[in-house]
Parts: sequence; C-alpha cells; structure tokens
Amino acid sequence: MQKYLDELDSSPLIDYLKVLELRIQKIESRLGISMESENSEIEIKQAAEDEAEKFEFNLGEYWFAEAGVFIIAIAFAFLLILPYDNINPFIPSAIGFGIAGGLFLISKFWKNSFTHISKHLWGASFLLMYFSTFRLFHLGESPALSNQLIEAGALFAIVAICYFIMRFNVSVYLTALTLTLLSATTLILNVTWLLLIVNPFVAFLFVYYSKEFNKALFVLYGIILCYGVHFIWALGNPLHSGVMSLNNDPSYNLLGILLYTIIFALPNFNKEKLNIDLGLHSALAITSAIFGFIIFQLINITTPDHFYLMAYQLMFFFIFSGLSILLFYRSDNHLLTSVFSLIAYAALSIGLIITTELPNVYVFLIWQSLIVAGTAIWFKSKYIIVANFAIFLLIFIAYISAVASFGLISLSFGIVALISARLLNWQKEKLTIA
Repeated sequence: MQKYLDELDSSPLIDYLKVLELRIQKIESRLGISMESENSEIEIKQAAEDEAEKFEFNLGEYWFAEAGVFIIAIAFAFLLILPYDNINPFIPSAIGFGIAGGLFLISKFWKNSFTHISKHLWGASFLLMYFSTFRLFHLGESPALSNQLIEAGALFAIVAICYFIMRFNVSVYLTALTLTLLSATTLILNVTWLLLIVNPFVAFLFVYYSKEFNKALFVLYGIILCYGVHFIWALGNPLHSGVMSLNNDPSYNLLGILLYTIIFALPNFNKEKLNIDLGLHSALAITSAIFGFIIFQLINITTPDHFYLMAYQLMFFFIFSGLSILLFYRSDNHLLTSVFSLIAYAALSIGLIITTELPNVYVFLIWQSLIVAGTAIWFKSKYIIVANFAIFLLIFIAYISAVASFGLISLSFGIVALISARLLNWQKEKLTIA
C-alpha cells in the first residue's frame, strides 16, 4: 500500500495516511505479522475461481461440442445402416456423401472461429463418408457394388485423405479416428495377411504419435483397438460372417499378437526420449503384455495339433524372455522386467500342461521353477522370487490332490526346493535382491 501512497500527490490527508501506514508496518514487524499469508489466501481463492471458470469454459467450449458432434455423427450413421426397400441402393449412400460434404464445408467455414468444433466436424464428415462407402458394398438386400478390390481401394482412399488432413491439422481426435478407420478396414475386407500387415502398422503409429501428443490414454486406446480388432477376427469376424466361433486358422495370425506386444513395449527401450512419464509407459507396456498373453492363449488353445500348439507357446516364451532381458539392460525397471519374464514362464507352463500327460507334467513344472529361480537371481527381482514360491506351492498342492501318493516326483519337489533355497541364500550374499 505504501507504494501507492508514494505515487499520490502530497496533501494533509495523504501525509496523514502515510504516517498511519508506517505505524502499521512497525506494529506488524513487532508482532511478527506478515501480509504473505493473507496474500496466499487471496491467491488460492483466485486460483479456485480461475479453475471454476476454466471448467465452465471447457464444459461449454469442448465437452458439449464433442457430445453434440458425436451424437450427430452416430445418428446419421444409424440412418445409413437402416434397410431401405424399393429404392435404388445408391441413393442412401449418395445422401450420406451429401451430408458428409455439408459437414466438411461447415468445418472449413468454422476453421478459424471455432477451431475445436471444426476438427470434430471434419472427423464426423469422414466417418459418414466411410459409412456411406461401406453401405455401397454390404448393406441392403442387394448391395450397389460387390467388387472387393474396388471396396478396398475406396475405403483406403478415405483413410488416406483423412490422414493427409490430419497431418496438417494435428489433433488427437483426428489421429485416433484415422487409425481406427484403418484398423476397421481390415475387419471389413476380412483378409488375414492384410490384418497382419495393417494392424501392427497401426500399433506403430499409435506409439509414434504418442511422442507428439504426450497422452497416455491415446496409447491405451491404441492397445485396446489393436488387440480388440485381432480378437474379433479370431472369433470368426462376426461383423462380416454373422457367426461367432473362436478359431486359430491360419495359426500364423498369432504372430500379429507378438508384434503388437513388441511395438507397444518399444518406448521403454529409449527412456531418454520419452515425453510421457516412464511409469506410465511401463504401465502401458504391462497392459499390452497382459492383453497379448490372454488373447494369445485363448486363440492358441484351440489348435488341435499339440505339436504346433507347443511350438507357438515356445515362440511366445522366447520372445517375451528376450523382451525381459532387453528391458533389464535398457530400462532399469525391475517391475516391468519381472512381469514380462513371469508372463513368458506362464505361457511355457500352459503349453506343458496342455501337451504333457499326468503325472509327467509335474516333473517339467517342478524343474521349471528352478529355472525361474535362476532368472530371479539374474534379474535381481524379488517379484519373481515371491511369484515362483507361490506357484511352486500351488503345483505341490495340485500334485498331492491329483496323485495322492509319494514317489520320484515327490522326491523332485524336495530336491528342487532345497536347490532353490541354497541358490538364493548363496546369491543373496553377493547380490542385492531388489
């Protein structure tokens, strides 16, 4: 306040106020009273008011706009998929193209004044254009067109145009929409080799653009999309065939799942250049690994030939083990390394359980636990040690419940337990089990 009084012209009243201000300052200094606490309270109150105003702005400017555009796009999309009898099959698609063109022109007109809404209208226009093209080849009693090559060219052309516009108008929304349409095209065309080429490419693009957008949810959506599309295909692609039946034909489709896992784990190998927090990237890699493990096992167990089933389980084991070794040396993340290693051994165990007869399977599982203990020492991981001990107990309980007798296999349990304990105690003196 003193500086404001100093700026005013001198007068008896101003001089008197200056004297009072000096006296108040002396009293405050004697009592140890400061204006900082009062100012901090004012700042906190102002920050709360600004946050409330920001929320109201976001609610009106973004959320309502997004909801409105989404509802409009879905409503028009439902109109396009309805059956229209006794009319030319080209007419519904032509109407859809007209509406899409109108939304695109509105988005161009609002590009500078309503930038956020403009981007969403762009996305809605391409979504309707995609649906209109899809209807030409699939919906109605007699589709307007039936040539799959023309269909593939038309759908990929729409995705290419959307991608081209997205590159000049960088947006999380437009990028996610473009990649979603690209992945959905593989389901519509229902070609296995195309799925195994396009879907890993989509996964790579999600990881690549995550550096630009710095949003973990963007990558999480990519994980759900890639694994979800692959699983829908494995169910017999009911969107295309109308029949839902889990199958593994051709079996090499499992390579796609392994590719997704490798791609979504890539950011953890280059921690210096990450934009997203390292912990978030680790969580995303673990999520991807769990998704991949579950879907891989669900598909592979349908393989009738045990030789090929075990071959793919071994492939899964070696790839995940390789990833865990690379993560151990490149990321210094014990949890991430441990999860990938445990998932690798879980896949190996499932393969052994399915392909080996009882009670011989217990022999393999018992001695595998010794290898797991060695891996835990190599990776200095207490997580693997604890998990291995719990699994060892479960195997022992299962063996006692199933066999209810003692023999060489029972002796193997004791031998492995003693060797594991001796190995851990010996290495504990040399290594820090982290």
